[in-house]
Amino acid sequence: MKKILLFNLFTFSLLCADAQSKVSNAINNTTKNVTTSINSTAKNVTTTVKKQAFGVKLGYNLSNTSNGFAITTDPAFTDPKMKGGLLLGIYSQFQMSSTMRLQPELFYSAEGSMIDGKLGANNTIVNVFQNNINYLNLPLMLQYTKGYGFYAEAGPQIGFRLSAKYTNKNPSVSGNNNEVTYDVKSKTKGTAFGFGFGAGYELKNGLGVGARYMLGLTNIHKVEPSVKSNVLSISLQYRFKGKD
Repeated sequence: MKKILLFNLFTFSLLCADAQSKVSNAINNTTKNVTTSINSTAKNVTTTVKKQAFGVKLGYNLSNTSNGFAITTDPAFTDPKMKGGLLLGIYSQFQMSSTMRLQPELFYSAEGSMIDGKLGANNTIVNVFQNNINYLNLPLMLQYTKGYGFYAEAGPQIGFRLSAKYTNKNPSVSGNNNEVTYDVKSKTKGTAFGFGFGAGYELKNGLGVGARYMLGLTNIHKVEPSVKSNVLSISLQYRFKGKD
């Protein structure tokens, strides 16, 4: 009886050892597969984003609006004209392939427009309304380029309004300038959406120039008339990292 009991215990021990070995092998294989999968994913991500670079840009805006904040239905007044403004910010470049890269940006942009009209008995006095709208813009541009040199770009943008004012430059008959500035931030929306496209040229040393037109897609005015902001930008840029 003792021999049979010992034999059964020995057999059970062998079965437990075999089961433990199989479980251990299964765990090791699973861990190895997971590690291989993680390493493969990381390698694919690293391969996709081949290079990252950072830079700064300084530019000049020529902007106008689809309507002005002043009364534009009066035939004595012209349609909004271009207004100059500063562009200043930073950007990052992610090289996705040999021909495509992604460029997110963050920059300050002074925008707006100007409206003028002839007043007075002989239409000799020019009355000017100047709209000044300042934004913190975040565009995301997809760029096509074959290394250094020419590039083309397109992508969406969201802008966060910092301030909004318009100035009424209303000269008197005697020639004095009765200039009055109004804060119209409460009459404008906090965000604006646009879509831009442009082109530029970048040197191997990191210096580059670019031109971009940003088409306003949404109304930035809370009241009538509807106002959309359009901006033509010309910029000088310098890339600090990512140079060969």
